Amino acid sequence: MIGETVAQGGRGAGRVSDPVERLKGFLPFLFLMAAIFCLMTGEVFAQGGGGAGAGSNPMEQLKGFLPFLVFMVAIFYLLIWRPQKQQQKEHQKLLANMKKGDRVVTSGGLHGIIHAVKEQTVSVKVADNLRVDISKSAITSVSAAGEPGTN
Repeated sequence: MIGETVAQGGRGAGRVSDPVERLKGFLPFLFLMAAIFCLMTGEVFAQGGGGAGAGSNPMEQLKGFLPFLVFMVAIFYLLIWRPQKQQQKEHQKLLANMKKGDRVVTSGGLHGIIHAVKEQTVSVKVADNLRVDISKSAITSVSAAGEPGTN
């Protein structure tokens, strides 16, 4: 149902919403960063002279590790946190723009037409003479009355 919406070019077409799927394309890059980290930490320990004296100066270790740490935080921000915030903003805008007559799909897979929009809930017509009040947060997709995609 929702997969059909994406395949038909509905809202969210072509986007990967699962963070794991998004990260699969970056696995080679992450492996490269892990290799660089190993090289950097190995270099810091090698400079210490080995044995009991290895890593005796924590500030030198921190100087070698800090740029990598900053870089990894930046990567996580760009790949996970920022896209998630954008999705949340999009979803909030979607919920704010719902109106009577729009077709909706809930997180439970319930398809229906909006009958009334309230402050926290939406009254959805799912069959003749059957209306269900649903929390706005349970709605995953909305399409205008004339748009194809959610049947």
